[in-house]
Amino acid sequence: MNEREQRGLVIAALCKLNHNENGWQVPSQSGDMIYTVNLQMQTCTCPDHQTRACKCKHIYAADFTLNRETDREGNVIETKTMTFTETKKTYKQNWPVYNEAQQNEKKRFLALLYDLTRNVPNLPRKQVSGHAPTPMADMIFASAFKVYSTISTRRFACDLEDVFDKGYLSMNMNSISISAYLECPAMTPILHGLVEQASLPLRGVETTFIPDSSGFSYSRHVRWYDEKYGVTRSGHDWVKAHCMAGRKTHIITAVEIHDRDAADSPMFKPLMEKTAKNFTIKEVPADKAYLSHANLEQVDKLGGVAYIPPVQVEQRPG
Repeated sequence: MNEREQRGLVIAALCKLNHNENGWQVPSQSGDMIYTVNLQMQTCTCPDHQTRACKCKHIYAADFTLNRETDREGNVIETKTMTFTETKKTYKQNWPVYNEAQQNEKKRFLALLYDLTRNVPNLPRKQVSGHAPTPMADMIFASAFKVYSTISTRRFACDLEDVFDKGYLSMNMNSISISAYLECPAMTPILHGLVEQASLPLRGVETTFIPDSSGFSYSRHVRWYDEKYGVTRSGHDWVKAHCMAGRKTHIITAVEIHDRDAADSPMFKPLMEKTAKNFTIKEVPADKAYLSHANLEQVDKLGGVAYIPPVQVEQRPG
């Protein structure tokens, strides 16, 4: 089933569809509109069908409703037969292009990172005398490059010398100092702004956004109770990065970093607010983020459609 067919099934299951001389009257999921569907002509008055001339979710909803009947006891019987088959898609890899992209990734990353950070302003100095502080642009460039490299700070010293020789840094620095940069709280709002700035070239492409979260461990350890085995265990502590990503390009439009126990639902509002400043939001698929009615209302106020993707159930023989 495609996405429109899935949504049509939801409308047919949750909404009451009426039929008159004009055709089927199908309610909108995102507002108070009622669209007219002519099943014989396969037409609908909704913007989706009028713009794309495709079989929209309202036509699918009318199809499902037409093929549904009620017995004498009032039980709903679905007479439409739906076959679920698992198909495996295979994609041919364009190896020459793939190899070229991998071989030039680091070079392009450094050029893009420099363009993104070179105009970062410095923080005001608390005292005029003494050693001049490292420019904030250099701190952010070196920190981002260090994380990208995935190597230790000591081994990263050679990489710092290379980018300094290429003009990406205004001064050569000790690689050990990057550990202090990564703990500088003044960098946090600047990094948030750079995430938004990096997404702006794609604001004419992305209209569907997906909230998600992931954990990042660090060197400190924490103890917790393992409910599965009934024992106390220890391991690296972690933080959760909550982000909003575009569906087509996977570009990150907003980020919130919180402790390991931060839930997804409360993070939805700030992520949506930051994304809505720069993008037109038409659709927001999510799961746990919609545990709050306020999150559903927020998407509706922004003119988007909030929906929960259906769970894919594995079909087993017998």
